[in-house]
Amino acid sequence: KFLTIIINWSDVNINNGVTRYIEGSHKNGERNGKEVYFQGEKGTVFLADNYGLHSGTLPKDSLRITSWLRLGKLENPASVQDGFVTTP
Repeated sequence: KFLTIIINWSDVNINNGVTRYIEGSHKNGERNGKEVYFQGEKGTVFLADNYGLHSGTLPKDSLRITSWLRLGKLENPASVQDGFVTTP
């Protein structure tokens, strides 16, 4: 129902706040799946369905610079927070 495009404007790695995703968590909320990190050099682009559990890691060395573009229907599971539809 939606797609996220992540663009790295700086080098992104485990030490500067990379996005972490738990594989399989979109199916059943499982928190013990394999962790996947969206890390890469400046200019790396990811297409992701990050409907499952995801978060940024704590930056240790520097900050990351990324853009997230979310495409999809206005009302979908990712746009509902606390029972209300959120819009930009």
